[in-house]
Amino acid sequence: MSLLINKQKLSYQIRTYACDSKDRLKISTLFNFFQSAAEANIESADIGYKYLNEHHVGWIAVDYKVKFLNFPKWGDEITIETWPSSGTSLYGIRDFRVTRDDGQEMILATSRWVLIDLISKKPLSYKKIFPNFNTIDDHALDSTFSKIEIPLQADFTKELPIRHDDIDSNHHVNNSVYPAFVLEGLPDNFIEDKIPSFLSISFKNEAKYGETLIISSNISHTETFHQLTIKETNKIAALMHLSWQ
Repeated sequence: MSLLINKQKLSYQIRTYACDSKDRLKISTLFNFFQSAAEANIESADIGYKYLNEHHVGWIAVDYKVKFLNFPKWGDEITIETWPSSGTSLYGIRDFRVTRDDGQEMILATSRWVLIDLISKKPLSYKKIFPNFNTIDDHALDSTFSKIEIPLQADFTKELPIRHDDIDSNHHVNNSVYPAFVLEGLPDNFIEDKIPSFLSISFKNEAKYGETLIISSNISHTETFHQLTIKETNKIAALMHLSWQ
């Protein structure tokens, strides 16, 4: 186990399956790309999926911040670069930088992760589990994660059942699915001519197959705030904030 983690780059060509109706990269696909790049990065240090499963531990995303400078479109060749940028005794911070093949920066992101015991579901100190885990002092975005406002009133509410396809190997809704749920909870006439410029999301509680998510959305000019509540337990699954242009 080397535990020497360098910056990792993965390249993708944006295909039709990755695009929305305007030939722009879907946010849910972007989050899948982020996960793929992060997985490849820890695999390079021999602490990837197989190792984590054998030791009954796993990384869980807690927060994301994403700044959209320009949306990748169908046919674009993009490179996603990722690296662990910092950490505390509990949280690890991972950054992402998305560039087009001509070198133009498209998307910048930072995220916060916690290592958990997959059996007890309790958080672990990743620095104790991986004492030689290194970080790279380079930050795509400021890694301060501000509290997301809970909507005081819901301008729009929608209920969506959780499907088998929404569940990942940890047996809960994958973090890439939540942006898709949020967009489903906004009216078509709002998102028709708008493009997200910033996104922040905070994951609170696991949502599982068979449950229903209530998406409550508040619209304030070019800002939207969203609460995703598990109907059966009344627990908040996630909070999300979007800025639009």
